[in-house]
Amino acid sequence: MSEGVLYSALRFKKNMSGKIAVTQDEYVTYSEVKIPNSPSPHTVSHYGMAERSGQSSHAYRLAAVCLGLLCAFLLTAIIALCVYNISLSQKYSAMEQLRANYSTLTELSNQLQRVLQKLPFLHQNCSFISQKRVCQPCPQGWEQFNSKCYYFSPEWKSWPYSRIDCLTQGADLVTIDSEDEQEFITKHTKEGEYLIGLSDSETEGTWLWVDRTPIQKG
Repeated sequence: MSEGVLYSALRFKKNMSGKIAVTQDEYVTYSEVKIPNSPSPHTVSHYGMAERSGQSSHAYRLAAVCLGLLCAFLLTAIIALCVYNISLSQKYSAMEQLRANYSTLTELSNQLQRVLQKLPFLHQNCSFISQKRVCQPCPQGWEQFNSKCYYFSPEWKSWPYSRIDCLTQGADLVTIDSEDEQEFITKHTKEGEYLIGLSDSETEGTWLWVDRTPIQKG
């Protein structure tokens, strides 16, 4: 667009006679003023849109970078949690295995203690004959019937004291499993009276043998 030109207006003084007179002192000056081209509204608008577009693009890039960093952080946290969970599960399994092993060792230790407690009574059944150790199935003074040994005490004691006496000898009050066994016991007692390992001391009316098995009715 070409530069604009501005011309100043001409002014003349009037004399008294109404004629225009030009004196020597008066002169007319033509002033030429050049106005630089101003940017068109379209150009200004385009520049503003370009600037806003650049700012929006920068904001989008910044948001994308932040979102990427957040995703990376979340992924790292998830991986760390998975690894921790696997490690915790392995430790829990190992602890459960140790607990099971401890229970097994405890049971074996209890069995060993019971065997050691009965060991002195087992030695009583053994004797040396011609430098050979010969063991009898039952201690001296005891009677054998099938796979059991029975001791018939000549003294009468109450049920609790009778059981204590049996326990100190590594035995317990008799549990009758068959009619043949009951008949054997009856023959070896005076007047057929004897104490057996049956009691309802824990729950009245509920009879249990000393090995905690219920009595078989019928």
